[in-house]
Amino acid sequence: MDALLADARAASRRPAQRRGDAMDPDKHGATSTLMRRSVSEAGEGVISTAIAVLIMAFIGAAMWIAFNTVFTDASDTVEEKVGEIGNS
Repeated sequence: MDALLADARAASRRPAQRRGDAMDPDKHGATSTLMRRSVSEAGEGVISTAIAVLIMAFIGAAMWIAFNTVFTDASDTVEEKVGEIGNS
């Protein structure tokens, strides 16, 4: 029982850890470095996503142009061949 009381008294004398202590490089070097790195890389996911969206947009535009060209040519060829069949 005396040991529990001694531990409780010792714990009550220690200063409470503040929320800002995690960013204090003197107290928590590794934690501070990790937190600074994660803060400096905060926009990396947004930038990567934006680049991926732009690439997909260009691929989609190229596919639409190819699709439109192929089916326009096919339509012209079909009309020409139907006209030949109708005239014979």
